[in-house]
Parts: sequence; structure tokens; C-alpha cells
Amino acid sequence: MDGRLPLVTSTLNQFIHVYIVQVNTHFRYREFSSFFVYVKISISLLI
Repeated sequence: MDGRLPLVTSTLNQFIHVYIVQVNTHFRYREFSSFFVYVKISISLLI
């Protein structure tokens, strides 16, 4: 495992948390779901 992985995961978690808070006030669940799928794909490509 890469030593930087925990840092990357922590940063992504913070970003996702902020995004969720913002999205909850603007978007519906469907748009958020498609974004979450995109995030998971991005993470799997990074790792």
C-alpha cells in the first residue's frame, strides 16, 4: 500500500463531506448518486 493513501483518503472524505452538505441544499438524491458513483470510480482509478 502507498504511504500517502491515508492522506488522500482523508482529503477525499473531507471534500465529500463538504460536497454533501452543499448538495443537500441544491440537488436531489439522484444527482448526488451519480456524483457518488463518479467519485468511487475516481478512487478506484487512483488506487
